[in-house]
Amino acid sequence: MKNRRKRLLALVLVLILTISMSATAFAAVRISRKSITIAVNAPRWLHVDGTKKKVTWKSTNTKVVTVKQTGTITGKKAGKATVVARVAGKSYKCAVTVLNDRQIANRIRAKVGAKYSHTSVLDYYRKGSTLIVTLNHPQGDGAVPGVYRVNLKTGKAVADYDLWSSFYRKAPRKLTVF
Repeated sequence: MKNRRKRLLALVLVLILTISMSATAFAAVRISRKSITIAVNAPRWLHVDGTKKKVTWKSTNTKVVTVKQTGTITGKKAGKATVVARVAGKSYKCAVTVLNDRQIANRIRAKVGAKYSHTSVLDYYRKGSTLIVTLNHPQGDGAVPGVYRVNLKTGKAVADYDLWSSFYRKAPRKLTVF
């Protein structure tokens, strides 16, 4: 009777180990993003999940985006390219869209201008990894400026309202630009 219990327990343990090992052995290998939008000169990181084997990286258009062997991608100029990760003879692709500062500023204008027509981009400039975008909206006999700060690493924008500008207090406070 005791031998029978030991055998049964041993069989159950073998089955549990076999199932758990096969589940981890067949974990899906995949790239962290199928597509991504980035800003020029604002590095982002891609990685391959589900493997410990060596990954080699390549860009289909190095004039638009470069990739290091660590998976760090950097936009060089506006455009589209594909980053390819190769692992154990298989390829995993990520479509990359690179935006320049003007395109980012125009995306903000389009999002704010969808609610308020005649909004235009007055100015934009970089300060570190932040793009400062000043919008202009004609109102009465003057123009009302509004400022958005875009984090170029995350693609998120936050409005920096003027105290006297009631127009821009109605505009979106936070935007996802890319």
